[in-house]
Amino acid sequence: MATYRRIALFLAILVACMIMVSKDTRAGWIHNTTILQVLQVSATPMTEVRVLTTIKLGIGPKDKEGFLLKMKNANIKIDKGADQILSNPLFTLTQKECEVDLVVVTPSDLGFSDKASYRKIYKKAKKIGLELCPPDVGPQLQMQYIVEPMGERLIIGMVPLTDPYNCLGVFFVEHDEEGFWLESHWGDKNDLSFWPDNQLVFVRPRKSALPADK
Repeated sequence: MATYRRIALFLAILVACMIMVSKDTRAGWIHNTTILQVLQVSATPMTEVRVLTTIKLGIGPKDKEGFLLKMKNANIKIDKGADQILSNPLFTLTQKECEVDLVVVTPSDLGFSDKASYRKIYKKAKKIGLELCPPDVGPQLQMQYIVEPMGERLIIGMVPLTDPYNCLGVFFVEHDEEGFWLESHWGDKNDLSFWPDNQLVFVRPRKSALPADK
């Protein structure tokens, strides 16, 4: 509702400004496509994203075997597909310690009312400033997100990796009756697809700090 109140306020200010300008100026606005694009963006409701958590990368295990051992000790289960993603040579680990802020968004939040391709979903997510997760966000999230509620299933928005049959897959983390899982969601050789209510995790970049005054 707050978003729509902002839109209403913007439109009220716009009407007030139009009353104060000349007829020729208003005509110029109407024919100026750049101004129309700005007004369209300003009047579009902002996509709501859910802040999930902040996790650290570049800490703990440095290879697949280390991840497997640590998750085993933490009673985290791993399905066959997730193990295949971990075994892919393109599965890389963040080497330098850093923090990433993770958010959750659904295809429905991005305007999709039916099953949609991952490429189209990420294209929309990128437009609202979100970025793909590094590959090791999946296992690191499952090890660090110890308050994951029962029944939650979070798909990691990452560059898909392939299995031995070249099908594309991504991680997802889940908490069910059997405990905590690192699992996988698979598509075909070209793309994956998701339903409108699927929850995808992306990185929300931090704004650069302003330089200190000299």
